[in-house]
Amino acid sequence: MVQRVGSEVRSSIPLALAAALVVLLHVTPARAASTLPDDDWAFHAVADLDDASMHELWSDGASRGSLWVSLQASFVRRDEGRNDLGAMVLVGVPIERIAEPAGARRARGRVSKATSVDPVALAPAPEPEPSAAPAAEAVAPREAPRLVLSPSVARAVVSAAIEHARLEEHVARVDRVASRARASALLPELRLRVTRLLDEARALAPTEYDPDRVTASGGSSLWLEARATFRLDRLVFADEEVALERLREERAATRHKLEARVLEALFTWQRACVERDDEALEPEARTRATLVVLEAESTLDVLTGGFWSRWKAARLGEDATATR
Repeated sequence: MVQRVGSEVRSSIPLALAAALVVLLHVTPARAASTLPDDDWAFHAVADLDDASMHELWSDGASRGSLWVSLQASFVRRDEGRNDLGAMVLVGVPIERIAEPAGARRARGRVSKATSVDPVALAPAPEPEPSAAPAAEAVAPREAPRLVLSPSVARAVVSAAIEHARLEEHVARVDRVASRARASALLPELRLRVTRLLDEARALAPTEYDPDRVTASGGSSLWLEARATFRLDRLVFADEEVALERLREERAATRHKLEARVLEALFTWQRACVERDDEALEPEARTRATLVVLEAESTLDVLTGGFWSRWKAARLGEDATATR
């Protein structure tokens, strides 16, 4: 019998501590020294409400490994006219990320590249060496071909193509989005909650004249809750930056492809112009070279938004579609 009483006392200690903690959190300052009666239905209703999940921050893993601070205020109006006020500050610290090895953090923070860009050879292919002519034959001197391409011309045409594609504007826009994502940590996530509690109870109260006498009681309480949560870890790194970094990589790959295409069209145009102006070639070969010139000029004019036509008219004194 003594052992049973001792076990009951030991098992009731945690329950008593939990009940005392709930009373300290919800008791009114004016009635802090008083104790709640056992039949306080409103207290039990509020305790039942505390057992429910009022916010996803209470659940395990809700912080997702982030640092956050939450401010909570609550107001309870009971049916007997008594009001309760409560305030709470919640702080979430990602201890698992602090204790994580440095190698694992670097592996988790490494951004995988969306696309891989192959290196593009920007220099033209070397021309085959001319075969030595027989010494007995007399070789007539040929006029050197006219070359108009230069590094400055290539840079100007490539810059015009990038400006026409508006790639620089897209990169600046991505940077602004990343800045706004970090600045959003200064604005809290506001959550409001309104709950109305209804309680009805029936109790058997026998008397001498009425052994089956039953009494009924009821009441209602109003529960108001407001919570503001600040995601402080977003000041350093926002989750959206991973997707934005992939977008930057895609923009860089698009720019490299555009540069390679413009340079390829430029050198194709220059080689075709040399073949077109070479009188030693067959007429059929010169006609094919003329078609290649038209194709290259059309490609450059479209990629640069008309810059190639204006440059050719100012530099060469001819229309972009003119042929010889």
